[in-house]
Amino acid sequence: MSRTTTKIVIARKDGTVVGQYFLGQGEHLIGREIDCALYIDDASVSREHAKLIISPDVIEIEDLNSTSGTYLDGVKLRGRIPIQPGQKLWISELYIDIERQGFGGLVEGSRLGSGRFTLKRELGKGGMGAVWLALDEEVQQEVALKLVSGHVGLDSESLNDLQREVNKSHHLVHPNIIRMGYFWNEAGEPAFISLEYVEGTDLDQIRKQSTDKLLRWEELQVYMLQLCDALEYAHSQKVAHRDIKPSNFMINREGQLKLADFGIAASLASTTMTFTAQSVMGAGTPLYMSPQQMDGQRPQVTDDIYSVGATFYELLTGTPPFYQGDVSYQVRHKAVMPMDDRLKENGLINDIPKHVSAIVLACLGKEPDQRPQSMREIREWIDSAQPVKTPTPILRIDDSVATETVTPKAQSLNIAPPSVPEATNRSSNAAVPATRKLLTEATKGKWIYGVAAAVVVIWYMNK
Repeated sequence: MSRTTTKIVIARKDGTVVGQYFLGQGEHLIGREIDCALYIDDASVSREHAKLIISPDVIEIEDLNSTSGTYLDGVKLRGRIPIQPGQKLWISELYIDIERQGFGGLVEGSRLGSGRFTLKRELGKGGMGAVWLALDEEVQQEVALKLVSGHVGLDSESLNDLQREVNKSHHLVHPNIIRMGYFWNEAGEPAFISLEYVEGTDLDQIRKQSTDKLLRWEELQVYMLQLCDALEYAHSQKVAHRDIKPSNFMINREGQLKLADFGIAASLASTTMTFTAQSVMGAGTPLYMSPQQMDGQRPQVTDDIYSVGATFYELLTGTPPFYQGDVSYQVRHKAVMPMDDRLKENGLINDIPKHVSAIVLACLGKEPDQRPQSMREIREWIDSAQPVKTPTPILRIDDSVATETVTPKAQSLNIAPPSVPEATNRSSNAAVPATRKLLTEATKGKWIYGVAAAVVVIWYMNK
């Protein structure tokens, strides 16, 4: 069965190509946020600038209240507009060329991996490509497949880098880390990564669903402790995440935190930079990157610790430490606003314990030696200041916005898990059952979530 795909080329006025993508049917975000299907690293483009809607009969564009506007034949868009053949689409100062193409596309029942995987349904799309639920015929278990397409799939060097990074990360086995499978790159097929599959949502979605778009510490503390355990274990294995952010904090149906997207982005970041020809940053999402990460310095544990601070700053105040203007300059040189002051600035109220504010601001130190030196240190700080309480359930999801997350199960990938260090088997998961009932009720509907491509780099520290 064949279908059409849509080729998208993004270029500047001088003809310089910024990105090239191949998209199927559905809704595709265009913007400066790295998780957008059409990612544009340009200051004139809003984080979520516009939405491209592709259907069999028509292609539509919708501006998402962008700052610099979306234009069709020179007219600024208002609302959702169909794009007619021959019309010229502009996102700020960038030209968007759209071309329909026919091909033997992927559909339900298609086979990948030399016939090992049978596609069941498409879960969603991200910056790297589509995510499919598939049946692993070899072990008769469901898995998730992240397809590598668009700008990443066009670069053979990045595909080789991606394979190396995935091979390094699939050995990570921890109750709070999503397991990575293997990289597949068979002739005549799109490249993809095999993952295991589980239902859930992420803390970013949970925050956005709250009335005031922020969360309380009594809701978050159990997840912070689980994160401490996950990262302490990963760092002990000489692996850093380097893309810690709210959307990578997955909460499964049992209410357990799962840290997503280890091992897939070192090559994605370099490929994105190739196509944007602008950034000198290493892997990561700028809003949550340390100054050293922004400067492309050698990865350190303290880069992850900075990102932990930036993430919890946003979850507790509603905005990242720096989110307007020249973010890279502010991250490097400007002092972080105290959390209480940021809440006042946003017209919000949140009773953040003093020791939590101190921990978050310590993580956000400009220099690595100003931050806690390990996740264990952060955990001990939390434990000594305030014992863990059973959290108030925070999964506030109705069926209209519920999501589906992909996480790995080692057995379906035939991976022999290494032993987990004792230090990582903490009791932080013990508080989870309090959330289980609500999570179960909330997830009765059909959840759809395409795990967006994240930008992660794996590194090996000196022994």
